[in-house]
Amino acid sequence: MLLNGMRIFFDSECTGDEDNSTVFEKLIKYYNPGNKLIESVYTITGKDKRPLKSKCLSDYDYPYKITNDITTYLKTNNIRYTK
Repeated sequence: MLLNGMRIFFDSECTGDEDNSTVFEKLIKYYNPGNKLIESVYTITGKDKRPLKSKCLSDYDYPYKITNDITTYLKTNNIRYTK
Protein backbone atom coordinates (compact mmCIF):
# COMPACT_ATOMS: atom_id res chain seq x y z
CA MET A 1 0.00 0.00 0.00
CA LEU A 2 1.15 3.53 -0.73
CA LEU A 3 0.35 6.66 1.24
CA ASN A 4 1.22 9.84 -0.60
CA GLY A 5 0.76 13.27 0.88
CA MET A 6 1.71 16.74 -0.28
CA ARG A 7 1.33 20.06 1.46
CA ILE A 8 1.95 23.49 0.05
CA PHE A 9 2.56 26.42 2.38
CA PHE A 10 4.26 29.82 2.33
CA ASP A 11 7.37 30.64 4.37
CA SER A 12 9.85 33.24 3.14
CA GLU A 13 12.28 32.28 5.93
CA CYS A 14 12.55 28.80 4.40
CA THR A 15 12.98 29.98 0.83
CA GLY A 16 14.98 33.12 1.62
CA ASP A 17 12.84 35.04 -0.86
CA GLU A 18 9.96 37.34 0.09
CA ASP A 19 8.55 37.25 -3.44
CA ASN A 20 8.80 33.48 -3.86
CA SER A 21 7.90 31.90 -0.53
CA THR A 22 6.05 28.82 -1.81
CA VAL A 23 7.19 25.59 -0.11
CA PHE A 24 6.29 22.08 -1.28
CA GLU A 25 6.44 19.36 1.36
CA LYS A 26 6.00 15.77 0.13
CA LEU A 27 5.80 12.55 2.13
CA ILE A 28 5.47 9.11 0.59
CA LYS A 29 5.11 6.02 2.80
CA TYR A 30 5.15 2.43 1.61
CA TYR A 31 3.44 -0.30 3.64
CA ASN A 32 3.46 -4.06 3.27
CA PRO A 33 0.18 -6.05 3.14
CA GLY A 34 0.23 -6.26 6.96
CA ASN A 35 0.21 -2.41 7.16
CA LYS A 36 3.78 -2.29 8.47
CA LEU A 37 5.82 0.67 7.24
CA ILE A 38 8.63 -0.58 5.01
CA GLU A 39 9.98 2.67 3.53
CA SER A 40 9.32 6.38 3.47
CA VAL A 41 10.58 9.31 1.39
CA TYR A 42 10.38 12.94 2.53
CA THR A 43 11.26 16.01 0.48
CA ILE A 44 10.83 19.71 1.02
CA THR A 45 11.51 22.03 -1.91
CA GLY A 46 10.88 25.54 -3.13
CA LYS A 47 9.07 26.55 -6.28
CA ASP A 48 12.29 26.01 -8.23
CA LYS A 49 12.31 22.32 -7.09
CA ARG A 50 15.58 22.77 -5.17
CA PRO A 51 15.77 21.26 -1.64
CA LEU A 52 15.28 23.60 1.31
CA LYS A 53 16.67 23.51 4.83
CA SER A 54 15.33 20.44 6.64
CA LYS A 55 14.19 22.55 9.61
CA CYS A 56 11.63 24.28 7.41
CA LEU A 57 8.48 22.37 8.30
CA SER A 58 4.84 23.26 8.15
CA ASP A 59 3.31 24.12 11.52
CA TYR A 60 0.30 22.00 10.61
CA ASP A 61 0.60 18.29 11.27
CA TYR A 62 -2.74 16.57 11.35
CA PRO A 63 -2.97 13.03 12.71
CA TYR A 64 -4.22 10.32 10.38
CA LYS A 65 -5.08 6.65 10.64
CA ILE A 66 -4.61 3.89 8.12
CA THR A 67 -7.51 1.49 7.67
CA ASN A 68 -7.63 -1.78 5.77
CA ASP A 69 -10.99 -1.35 4.13
CA ILE A 70 -13.80 1.11 3.48
CA THR A 71 -16.06 -0.30 6.21
CA THR A 72 -13.41 0.32 8.88
CA TYR A 73 -12.68 3.77 7.45
CA LEU A 74 -16.34 4.79 7.62
CA LYS A 75 -16.68 3.51 11.18
CA THR A 76 -13.42 5.16 12.34
CA ASN A 77 -14.51 8.51 10.94
CA ASN A 78 -18.12 8.24 12.11
CA ILE A 79 -19.48 8.33 8.58
CA ARG A 80 -22.83 6.71 7.92
CA TYR A 81 -23.26 5.43 4.40
CA THR A 82 -26.56 4.19 2.99
CA LYS A 83 -27.25 2.91 -0.50
